[in-house]
Amino acid sequence: MATGSLGAACASVKLYANVLLCAAPTVLFGLDQGLIGASMFTMSPEMHLSSWQEGLVMGVAYITGALGGLFCGKLLDYSGRRFTVILAVLLFGGGALACCISTSADLLVLGRIVMGAGGGIAQVAAPILLAEIAPAAHRGAITSLGEVSEGLGVVWGAVVGWYYCEMDGGWRYMFGVGVVAPGAILLTLLSLFVVESPRWLRAKGRSEEAVRMLRRIGHPEVEYFERLSKEPLPAEDEASWVELICKSSKSRVFFVCAGVAFWSQACGTEVVIYYSPELMELPTVKQSTLATIYLGLVQVACTMIGCLCFDNVGRRACLLAGTVGILLSHICTFLGYFLKNEVRPKPKPKPNPNPRPKPKPKPQPKPKPKPNRLTLALALPLTRRSTSSGSSASSSPSRSPSPRSPSSCAQSPSRCASVPRPPRSCSASPAWSWGSAWPSSSPTMARPRGAARSSR
Repeated sequence: MATGSLGAACASVKLYANVLLCAAPTVLFGLDQGLIGASMFTMSPEMHLSSWQEGLVMGVAYITGALGGLFCGKLLDYSGRRFTVILAVLLFGGGALACCISTSADLLVLGRIVMGAGGGIAQVAAPILLAEIAPAAHRGAITSLGEVSEGLGVVWGAVVGWYYCEMDGGWRYMFGVGVVAPGAILLTLLSLFVVESPRWLRAKGRSEEAVRMLRRIGHPEVEYFERLSKEPLPAEDEASWVELICKSSKSRVFFVCAGVAFWSQACGTEVVIYYSPELMELPTVKQSTLATIYLGLVQVACTMIGCLCFDNVGRRACLLAGTVGILLSHICTFLGYFLKNEVRPKPKPKPNPNPRPKPKPKPQPKPKPKPNRLTLALALPLTRRSTSSGSSASSSPSRSPSPRSPSSCAQSPSRCASVPRPPRSCSASPAWSWGSAWPSSSPTMARPRGAARSSR
């Protein structure tokens, strides 16, 4: 009795260990979401990235992830679920290693492209492998473990980003410790312990191998699968893209499934996690990065609640409840960001305890008044009738005579010829005033009225 219970416990451990390993590849995508926002604080100054280059580094992984998830269907059918999951982990780890050692923006974008392709393939292949291995009674909860592992990846990536966000070149350590090392460990475990999908093995005509594999991991439905494997395979019900889109019996199911998958990604929950350090705008980088950790913990808690409700409440009810929750969360995010930037008053700047003395303004010279036209017209005739020597002698007798006075010219005519004549202007020639004496030193001046004529 004890031996049987121990064997059943060991079988359950093997089964759920495989389940957890199959759900683990999605943790890498969560790691990228958790640390890419924190890595920009040190990556952008070191790589001299502009704003559009930062957006390209973040968003190109989503573009290639969508393309990888779209075209991995043929690879899943041809090579198997296990090989596809291992390839996705290998691509994701290789792209993270390229980002870690990149020295230019081109190599960094190339590494992000490879990471996005691996993440997109893992997002499609891992849930399919989980659903085909999980027992039917717990298939809903086990399939949602991929989302739980993604939330744990967000938390782990945010913790790594919080630790290295203020270190020089910290973004390289984030990609190395946060993505490359877990990717290498996960790749080793997947290669050694994870089994292939029994449904894919039966579709390829390898039913006996599928039964042995299910017995090895202690699957509870091995007897049912063994009976099912003895029956002939049903006819393949494949359809082309034209039939899926245009045929009325299948197009409705296709558009519903494609719409749910599209809007679950286009609603922007991952984008909020990507830009959460910048949206918070807290005083320090570590505080902004710490907000991402709280977001990851909330995501993990809500996903685990959903795991417990999938098999009891139903898939559709959980989908509708999650949609309403996403809508309310986006409304709260908008209101919080709006209130933070518009309503709350900005803090006043603190006064400087040691202010510098302000320099005293230099006194500006007063502008000289400009003479008007009437003043110039009255002063011009008087200026012509006066001489520099007479005005100098009458106003200041102690001053030396002008270089071109008549007395000096009589003494040395050569000196007068060499001295240039001053310009005839109002500012150069002294003006005669009514209160001054009439100059009599110049023989060429006109005689004033009333003066006596000299006798001949």
